[in-house]
Amino acid sequence: MAKVFKIMVPDNSLISRTLYNESLSTELYVIDRADKKFIADHSEDLSKPALYILANRDEKKLYVGKTGDSLARLQNHKSREFWTEAIVYHSNHGTDTLSTTEVEWLEAKTYETIKELGYYDLSENSQKPKYPTLKRDQEVNCPEYFETAKNYICAAGFDFFLKSKDKQEPATEVPTQSGETWLICYDSNYFKVAECFKKYGQIYWRHKKGLQNINKGDILYLYGSSPESAIRFKVEVLESQMPYSKKMDVEDEFLISGDTNSDRKDERFFLVRYLAETNSPALKHSAMMKAGVMGKRPTVTKLSQVQFYAIQEYIENHFNDEAKEEMKPSTKPKRAKKKVTSKSNKKKSPDPPFKFSMIGLKPGDKVVFDALNLEVSVASDNTVSYKGKEYKLTTFCKEFLPENMHTKTNTYQGPAYFSYQGKKLTKIREE
Repeated sequence: MAKVFKIMVPDNSLISRTLYNESLSTELYVIDRADKKFIADHSEDLSKPALYILANRDEKKLYVGKTGDSLARLQNHKSREFWTEAIVYHSNHGTDTLSTTEVEWLEAKTYETIKELGYYDLSENSQKPKYPTLKRDQEVNCPEYFETAKNYICAAGFDFFLKSKDKQEPATEVPTQSGETWLICYDSNYFKVAECFKKYGQIYWRHKKGLQNINKGDILYLYGSSPESAIRFKVEVLESQMPYSKKMDVEDEFLISGDTNSDRKDERFFLVRYLAETNSPALKHSAMMKAGVMGKRPTVTKLSQVQFYAIQEYIENHFNDEAKEEMKPSTKPKRAKKKVTSKSNKKKSPDPPFKFSMIGLKPGDKVVFDALNLEVSVASDNTVSYKGKEYKLTTFCKEFLPENMHTKTNTYQGPAYFSYQGKKLTKIREE
C-alpha cells in the first residue's frame, strides 16, 4: 500500500531533515555529519533505541548499526572518517515502539539485505550482525518495521535497497563471484594441515583474531609458517560462525601441540574444503619478497581489495606452476616421481605482477576481453573499467568468463584473456 511521507527541513544551509507519517509510530532522521545544531535540537529523540546507517554515497560505502542512544553513538563514530551523513530510524516523539531487541533484529536484516544486493561496500562492519531471539509479537512486528524503514530510506533519496542498473539488465554473463578472497596463515608446527586434508578433505578452522569476517563462499589461500614458509593450499569456506560440536574432535589426531577443538567450546569455527595444493617455488616467502609483493612477515589479508590486487594476481598467476591434482581422501599409495637430472632444467625466476605500463598502455586505452569480444577501458596500471566498475584482470575473468571456460580451481592468468590491437597482452609482454 502506498504511503505518503512528510519531510521537515530546518532553516539552515545543511541538508539534515526529518521524515514522518502521522499514522506511523516511527520516523527517520537524516543527519549531515557537520550539522551540530540539528543534533542538539533533537537530542531527546536521539537518546532512544534506533537502527542507524553511516553513509558515503559517493564512495558507495555504508556502516549498519544499532544503538540504545544515537546521540552518544554518533559522537563515538567521529573517528570513522568515511561517512558524510547518518540515517537514524527510531520511535516517534513520545512513543517507545522500537525496543533494543527489535532494533538489533533490524540491524541484522538491513545488513543482510544490503549485502545480498551487493553494490554497497559494508567492509566498515567488522563482523556480521546476528539476529536476536524474538518474542511472538516481535516476530510479527519486526518485518513490518523493516518494510517501513525501507520506505522511509527510499523516500529520503537513498538507493540502498534498490537494485543496481547492472542487476536490472538481462544477465548475459556469468554471475559475479559473491565471496571474498583471503590470504591466511597456519602454524606448520601446530597442526598437520596436509595430512588432515588428505584424510578428510576439509578442516574446521577457528574464527580467531583477524578471521572473524571470513564468511561462507570465501576463497582462502593458506600460507604455512616455517619450515614451509610458502603458500601451500587453496580452499573454499563451506560454513562460517559454527558453534563447537563433537564431530570436530576427529581432527585432534593431527595436532602436534596445543589445545584441542573441545577446549574451545565457547568459540566459533568455519569449515574449509580443499580445492588445490601447490609447491610452486614462486610462492615461497623468499620469492614473493623478491618480487615485491610480500613483506617480511605475512599477515591475514583480504586480497579482494584494490590495494592488494597485485599480490592476488601474483598468487593466482603462479599457483598452478606446480599445482597438484585435487586431493581426495584415499588410502592408495602415491607413485614415486622420477627425478629430473637434466642440467638445462633450471628454475625460472617468477615474473613480477603484470602492469599495463609494461606494454606501453595507459588509462583510457581500450583492450578486448577475447572470450566475449568485449571492449573495456584501462582504468589504472593493473585494472580495467567496465560499466562504471573497476576490475583486476583475473577478477574480470572470474566474473565474466563463460562457464565452459572456467578452470577447475577458478584461477586465471588475467593478461592471457585480453588482447590489444589483435594481440594477446601476454604476447606483447614477451616481445
